[in-house]
Amino acid sequence: MVATARGSLRVMELLLDHGAQLDIRDAFGQTAESFAVIFNQKQSRRTLIQFRWKKRNEKSMIEEREVKSRLSRAGTEIEQKLEKMDQEKEERLKRLVEQRKKRQEQMAAQQLRLPKKKSRILNIFQSIEIH
Repeated sequence: MVATARGSLRVMELLLDHGAQLDIRDAFGQTAESFAVIFNQKQSRRTLIQFRWKKRNEKSMIEEREVKSRLSRAGTEIEQKLEKMDQEKEERLKRLVEQRKKRQEQMAAQQLRLPKKKSRILNIFQSIEIH
């Protein structure tokens, strides 16, 4: 507050850079900014406003980084889930292809046996007709 009232910009910046709090009030309820106004220190007030703006910007940039990080993690998790789903889909397709091959082999085997059965059946009918 004293640095603000005197217009000591270097001291103000040093204090602000080392964690001075701007919302602290004196016994009469005055803040550093109100001291700048009372003592007509426009540059001090401008410095305080710029510092607040800088802090707000830093805070929003940190929040933005955190959001991007969370989105990135979520995106990675989604990509992993999609990859797992793709693998499961490929496995299902392989099983279906194998089942289809087995069915085709069974059908081919049945078709090979069919003429033999036909000929046996015809022989049976012929033998019945003869007798």
